[in-house]
Amino acid sequence: AYGTLLGRSGKLDAAISQWEEAVRLSPGNPLALQALASGHAARGEPARALEIYDRALQANPGYYAVRLDKGDLLLAMGRTDAGLAEY
Repeated sequence: AYGTLLGRSGKLDAAISQWEEAVRLSPGNPLALQALASGHAARGEPARALEIYDRALQANPGYYAVRLDKGDLLLAMGRTDAGLAEY
């Protein structure tokens, strides 16, 4: 939650640091992984974000919010077929 607050306050690097700590403490938590991936996407690191979204989906394959975020990112990258497959 603190990472989200930091991110919304424009402190993206600090937010990512908080989310990395959350992932370290709970590596299988798809919520923490989703937040971390979204932070990397916002920072302009789509490849890193996709890797982390995949880790979140390994932890919980049915977590639809990650599939939506990943699909949105893929579409923004011009990867329409892959993005639509996530939806």
